[in-house]
Amino acid sequence: MTLAHDRDIALDKVSAPVAGPKRHAVTYRAEIDGLRAFAVLPVLLFHAGIPPFSGGYVGVDVFFVISGYLITRICLADLSRGRFSLATFFGRRVRRIMPALFLVIAVSLPFAWWLMLPDALENFGQSIVATVLSANNILLLLTTGYWDLAAEFKPLLHTWSLAVEEQYYILFPALLMALHAFARRALVPVIVGIGLASFALCLVWAGAYPTANFYLLPTRAFELLAGSLCAAVGLPRESRASGPLAALGLAMLAASTMALTGDTPFPSAWTLLPVGGTVLVVLFAPGTATARFLSFAPFVGIGLISYSLYLWHQPVFAFARLVSVEEPGPPVFVGLIAVSFALSFLSWRFVETPARDRTRLPGRVFFPMMALVAIALIAIGAALHLTRGAPSRVDMVTNGEDSHILYNERIRRFTADAFPQNGQENVLVIGNSFARDAANMGLEAGYLANRNLVYRADAGACLAQMGEIVRALVAQADEVWLPSGNLPDRCIESDAALAASLGFDLVVFGPKAFGHNVNAYMHTPHEARADTRARLAPEMIAQNVRMRAATPEGHYVDFLATLGESDGIRMFDDAGMLLSQDGVHFTKAGAVFAGKAVFGDPPRRPGIPDEG
Repeated sequence: MTLAHDRDIALDKVSAPVAGPKRHAVTYRAEIDGLRAFAVLPVLLFHAGIPPFSGGYVGVDVFFVISGYLITRICLADLSRGRFSLATFFGRRVRRIMPALFLVIAVSLPFAWWLMLPDALENFGQSIVATVLSANNILLLLTTGYWDLAAEFKPLLHTWSLAVEEQYYILFPALLMALHAFARRALVPVIVGIGLASFALCLVWAGAYPTANFYLLPTRAFELLAGSLCAAVGLPRESRASGPLAALGLAMLAASTMALTGDTPFPSAWTLLPVGGTVLVVLFAPGTATARFLSFAPFVGIGLISYSLYLWHQPVFAFARLVSVEEPGPPVFVGLIAVSFALSFLSWRFVETPARDRTRLPGRVFFPMMALVAIALIAIGAALHLTRGAPSRVDMVTNGEDSHILYNERIRRFTADAFPQNGQENVLVIGNSFARDAANMGLEAGYLANRNLVYRADAGACLAQMGEIVRALVAQADEVWLPSGNLPDRCIESDAALAASLGFDLVVFGPKAFGHNVNAYMHTPHEARADTRARLAPEMIAQNVRMRAATPEGHYVDFLATLGESDGIRMFDDAGMLLSQDGVHFTKAGAVFAGKAVFGDPPRRPGIPDEG
C-alpha cells in the first residue's frame, strides 16, 4: 500500500508538455492528486476498522496503477529527449521515498523499545533491515505463518508495498531503455504481454500460494503495468464517452472499497475492479466533471501529503494497539487519524519537500547523508534481531530461550516412530504447538520424568484417521494427549470410544488464551502482577464449555478454570513472570506454573481431580 508518487518532476505545476512526443508529455494533473486522496482515505479507514470500507485495502492497487503511470511517463519523456539516466532516475526515487521513510522508522524506534515485548521487538528489528533494503515484502512472506506477530501490531507492515514498487523501479526502467534502443514499436505489446503473464500467475497463485501471491512483485506487476500501459498509449482525445467512462472508473473504485471484504481472495480477478477503475480515471478524466471533482482543493491537499499520511498511519495505529488491553474503538481511531494527518503535514512540509530541492540539498550532501542513516538503521535493526528483542529491557521474561518460540519448539526432539522398550509407561502427545505446550508442562511438573514421551505433529485430532506409524504408537501408549485449541466434538467422541476399546487413557486439553494483547501488560508494576487478569473472550469460553461437555469426565484439562477466575485469566506467575509472551503459548514460567496447577505436587495424571 504505497503512495510513492512523482510530483518531483512537476513541482512548478506547469501545464505545457515537455519536448518529445505529445502522447508522452509530462504535465501536472491535479486530478491525480485527488485520486490519491480517494485511495489513501479508505486505506486508513479500513485499517481503523471503521465501516463501510471493508475493501479499503484496494487503495494499494490504486497507488500501484498511479505509480506505474507516472514512472513510465517520466521515463518515456526523458528517453524521447535523449537524456534518460538510470542514476538520475534512482536519485529521484531516493529523494522521493527515503527521507520520510527513514524519519518514520527513526521516530518509531523509541516507541517500539518501550512498548514491545522481546519477540515483537525482534520482528520489528527484522522489519527495519528489510524495509531499508526494499525487501519487507519478502520478509513478510518468509515470516508469515503460525508464529507470526499479528499484523495490526506491526508498525512497518505497510512498507511491503514500497518494496514492491522499488523492485519495479529497478527492473522496469531498464526494460524501457532496451525497448527504446532496439524495439520502440514493441513497447505496448511487451507491456501487455508481461501484464497478462503476471495476471495469469496471480490467478494461479491466488489458490495455490495466497501469501506469495499477495506480497511478491511477479503477481502484483500487472497492476503497475496497467499504469505503465496508460502512459505508453497516451491520453485519448476527448469525446462524448470520456465523461461517462471517467465517472464509471470512479464508481468502480467506490464499489471496490465497500463491496469487497477481508475474506475476498486478493489479488485475484476481483483486483480488476479497482485497477480497471483507476485506468479509466487516468485515461478519460481530463476535461471532465470527474477531473473537476477530483481537483477540489481539499482532495488535492490530501493527495499532496498522501505518501507521508500512508507512512505515518500504520505505526500510529500499531502503537495505539500495543498499549491497549482491548482493540481500540472507532472514536479512538478517529483521533489517531487526526494525529496521522498532523504528522503527515509536518513531514511533507519539512522533510519531503526540502529533500526534493536539489538547490537546498545537493547530491554531494544528500546521498552520503542518506547512506549513513540507512547504515545506522540497518545496524540497529540487526542488533534487535541478534539480541532477540533485547529481553534485558523487561524483567518479566528471561534472557535465554525460555520465553516463547524456541522453548516451545524444543519438544520436537521427542519425535519418534516407536516407544523405547524399558518397562516405563508410554505417553503419546499429538498435535501442534498446543501439544508442545502440554508436553512442556508435563516435563516441568516432573510427570514425564519416569515415563516415555513421544511427540507427533503429523497426526490429526481424529485418531481413527491416523497413519500406520501413529496407529502403532497408539497401540503401545498408556496415555494419549490431545491438546488443541479447537477439537471437533466428533473427534473427541470417536477418540474416547477408541480409548475405551484399546485400553489407553485419553486426555483432552482445552483452549487457552491470555487476552487480546500481552504487550499492554509490559509495564505492570511487580507488586500488581499476581492479581492481574486478562478478560476471556466469550467465544473462548463457549469453545471451552463445548469441548468439556464432549469429553468423558475425568479426561479433560480445563485451562480456563485452572488458570482463570471469574474476572479473567492470570497473566503472571507468583514471581511476576509472564505466563505467555504471545497470548497463546506458554513461556517456561507459564509451563512451570500451569504444570504445577494441572499435574499437582506430587504430579498425577492430568484430568483426574484431586481427591476430596
